[in-house]
Amino acid sequence: MAMRAVPSRRMRISSWLIGLTAVGLSAVAFTSVGTCADTSITVMTPEAENPQAAEWYQKVLKPAFEKATGIKVDIQLADWNTYLSKVPVLFASGRAPDVFTVGGELLGSYVRAGMVRPLNQWADQWEGLADYPPPALMDGTIDGKLYTIPYRLDQRTLFYRKDFFELAGLDSRHPPATWDELVEFSKKLVIRDEKGEFKRDAINLWPHWSVVGIFILQNGARFVTPDGMRAAYDSPAAIEAMQFVVDLSQRYKVAGPWGSPWKGAESVVTGTSAMGYAGAWVLGQMQQADPANVAALGVALPPKKVNRSGMLFVNKWAISRTSKHPEAAWKFIEFITEPERMAEISRINSHQPARISVIKGFAPWKDDPRWLIFLAAASETVPFPANANKLADVLAGIENAMRATLEGKQTLEQAVTGEAQKATQLLRTT
Repeated sequence: MAMRAVPSRRMRISSWLIGLTAVGLSAVAFTSVGTCADTSITVMTPEAENPQAAEWYQKVLKPAFEKATGIKVDIQLADWNTYLSKVPVLFASGRAPDVFTVGGELLGSYVRAGMVRPLNQWADQWEGLADYPPPALMDGTIDGKLYTIPYRLDQRTLFYRKDFFELAGLDSRHPPATWDELVEFSKKLVIRDEKGEFKRDAINLWPHWSVVGIFILQNGARFVTPDGMRAAYDSPAAIEAMQFVVDLSQRYKVAGPWGSPWKGAESVVTGTSAMGYAGAWVLGQMQQADPANVAALGVALPPKKVNRSGMLFVNKWAISRTSKHPEAAWKFIEFITEPERMAEISRINSHQPARISVIKGFAPWKDDPRWLIFLAAASETVPFPANANKLADVLAGIENAMRATLEGKQTLEQAVTGEAQKATQLLRTT
């Protein structure tokens, strides 16, 4: 059984920290104070892992912001794992930053805990709002209130090897556009030995929710109900999607059920699969691992059933509900998300910038048409349900159900039903 590191592990948080936060915030009063000359704010973000990014924040961004606005800013950097533990503790102790990064699927828990404030009083009149793909903004919207401004898009879409397509007699200019075509192409791309063992998977299929969830969304199903109070991946459409993933390995036999062998990089880079869902980091992996063959790595919109959704993780800025200087905090968000600055920090971190104008107008993104496919995929992807509490734990039930099915412990419907019931309890936890 091939084991893989879990994608977006940095974006997960233990539930007891959320509970701690909710208790701590109840004793903190919110005061609105206007921006003044001696205003000072604290900003916290997980950028410590990249020395170049840390230097940019402290030596470039900080003096530029203070000079432009007259507002003092204390920028505190941490690595992701430390950051996710530290933020709720700071809130619970009354020492929350004014501005902080929210990652991935955490917003619903943070809003439930009273940690962030809506941004509509500023954002509704902000011209920059039109420069983002709508799903990236929906990712931060609950009940019509916008709580976050994106700065990085981690869009998961379909990668494929053009050279493998050509060798299989497929037109590399036309990757699969539907589920039926995905099956048809996969039958030609898979390579198995005389014993039936997989030498090359047609597509990297492992049972983590970040992969299986893509198929659920593509079939028109959702992870939770619109009110965020009940798991919805036990719907007929969701179960049909999960069965399709099972069928790819067990019925069509085009891929191993536990994921393609890991050889230090994504499987489409190392050649252990011909296709796979992944993020933009794969472009850098290919450049490093096989620079002479970079052009062979294709990027495509996901194959469609009901829609062409991929999976979109958004890193975004939020303002603490306890901030005494929300106007100054908003000025910081405006400043750091201006296209030129977003381009700078995105280059340093090799991230996909969140603003459309940066992808279309700044190097290196404008010089590689594959980035426009990432942007198009982000515009078509169904966003995370921003109102869902403990979403990472809720989605873990999808993987649990898939593993129980693949191991023959339960039928898919039995496994999904049980996991959805447990997920619903999590969603309703205060």
